[in-house]
Amino acid sequence: MFGFLKKAFVKKGLQEDLAQVLTPRYIEGRPAVWKSDLQEAVRHYHGWVYAAIRPITQGVVRSKLRFFIRREDGSVEELPFNHPMVELFRRVNNSMTLGDLLANTVLFLELTGNAYWSLSKDPSGKPTEIWPLPAHKVQVVPGKDRWVEKYILRNNNRKQEFSAENVVHFRYASPDDLYYGKSPLQAAAEAVDADEGIALSQYRLFAEGLLPSIYVLRTEQRLTPEQAQKLRDDFTNAFRGANKSQRLVIAHSGINLDVVTTKPREMDFLESSRVTRQRILGIFGVPEFLVGIPEGTNRASARVAEYVFAKYTVQPILDYIASVITERICPMFDENAYAEFDSPLPPDPEMEKAKHERVVMLYQAGIITKAEARQALGYSRTPPIEEEEEEAEETKSIEKQLGEGDVDLLVEFLYSPSAEVVIFDRLVAPLIEAAFKQGASLEARRYKMKFDDQRPEVKRALMERSRERWDETVGATTVEHLKRELVEAFEAHETPVQIQERIRRLFTETYRGRAITIARTEIVSAANAGALEAGRQAGATKKRWIATIDERTRPTHLAADGQVVGIDDYFVVGGALLRYPGDPAGPPKEIINCRCSMTTLVEEEQKFYDECDKAFRAFEWELEQKLVDAVMAYFQGAYERVIERLQQAEERGWL
Repeated sequence: MFGFLKKAFVKKGLQEDLAQVLTPRYIEGRPAVWKSDLQEAVRHYHGWVYAAIRPITQGVVRSKLRFFIRREDGSVEELPFNHPMVELFRRVNNSMTLGDLLANTVLFLELTGNAYWSLSKDPSGKPTEIWPLPAHKVQVVPGKDRWVEKYILRNNNRKQEFSAENVVHFRYASPDDLYYGKSPLQAAAEAVDADEGIALSQYRLFAEGLLPSIYVLRTEQRLTPEQAQKLRDDFTNAFRGANKSQRLVIAHSGINLDVVTTKPREMDFLESSRVTRQRILGIFGVPEFLVGIPEGTNRASARVAEYVFAKYTVQPILDYIASVITERICPMFDENAYAEFDSPLPPDPEMEKAKHERVVMLYQAGIITKAEARQALGYSRTPPIEEEEEEAEETKSIEKQLGEGDVDLLVEFLYSPSAEVVIFDRLVAPLIEAAFKQGASLEARRYKMKFDDQRPEVKRALMERSRERWDETVGATTVEHLKRELVEAFEAHETPVQIQERIRRLFTETYRGRAITIARTEIVSAANAGALEAGRQAGATKKRWIATIDERTRPTHLAADGQVVGIDDYFVVGGALLRYPGDPAGPPKEIINCRCSMTTLVEEEQKFYDECDKAFRAFEWELEQKLVDAVMAYFQGAYERVIERLQQAEERGWL
């Protein structure tokens, strides 16, 4: 197919650039010529365009994204919340929620017809973060042997390339461009231009005068160009503007004043604005009452309009986004997995009433159980008495289980933070100390000195990374997670066996991502702390923040790039005071997953810094993997200890 398309565009023995051939050409001077310029199209995100896109975005964000897997027997099972793919979309990156990601995606699709996701992957090829790219600044580069070779992001005179495998491209279908989509805004370009023209005319009407008139001054004398210009300027300064209207004009002998006014029919801005508004909202598929115009709308018509909007505007967008996720991202985790959004359709009261009556009839006829009836009506499933009696010998019911206050006591019995952090520290401390010393050693090399790790200040710096730090990072957080899992288990009336499985998933699956976060954060933090201590030993007086600049960089860390402060002063990063990147005393939002570094060297030694930085990055990756394995080993051991205590709690009749 790709080769056929390329051959189809061979003209006179010369093959034109495929991207240029497939890109639509517009005639200069036509209305809304900007619709082929995506940069300019984004600037029209105001007025009725903003009002139209906002409810579409809200409708998409409100719908919950779920993931399912098809089993070999044909059954379908929803993936649990702690599955790696579900975790990815629950925390798409360290700065955005899934709602932010979807809102950006829909916004760019409606404005430009395109949306792009950049995927950050781990060494196994699985995505760990998703970042939206500004669609109006992305260029698609066709390939010679494949459809797309790469994507280029041009932003503020910076050029960044992304391989096609690491970009998910959403695009609305376009009949005249196979690489870029066509948006509703581009389809409504003429109406948008007309609406903006009307708004500008209304502004000028009130800013320059109550009537958009043309004044003609006639004189029997022939004026020089200078005299004519002076007369024109004097008249304009005296009478132009809303606050200068209705003034008396005194004309000298020989000067006649004629006024050419616009006809009322030509000034019917209200009617013209209504027509263009309807065209814009119609193209975007948004009913007027959703943008605050209730004219002619009653409760019944509003309900119908809301249903039509959800079914024919929001639902297709959700289906399209889910299909792209299923095709491009799900196979990276499981070939049989697929994505699906909850229906955005509002409930129909009449259908709900009929459903309720039907379920009650089936229950009264003995066709379905009470539990099945409750589940069909959307209530939590409570096992019927007869089922409880049958299952009493096999599993213990949770119906008379612990209240919320007792959950705290149970968690305290299952998991002792003070004891657990000792075990955790014993596993991870050697690796964190190695990162500290490696960062110090590389910094010392710049000064051609040997780092002294026996000094008291070095031991104090290492103590910051010891046991006390894990009380919150590991102990308190794990307690909170365990409590949440047990409360959910009790509310779902789970058996002890099901509770054990829930806890297993928490420690061995969900905590995989947590282990990676801990490892990344601690390795970078320890290395920078070591570099700072080495700089102090060398007598350095200043330090400089160096950001890792790419699409994942926090805006606050990008702003801090190049910041120079005294060796004992604080960097100001996003309003936080940090001694170095990853400073454990800083707020979590500025240190978790931080990839920045610092140097105590001056600008002239930047080249040598780059060489040392490359050496550390290689060592850093090896340390990070070892630390991930150590943290996961701890979580596996913690899981086994919790399960052992859980079984003891069951034997004592606490479950």
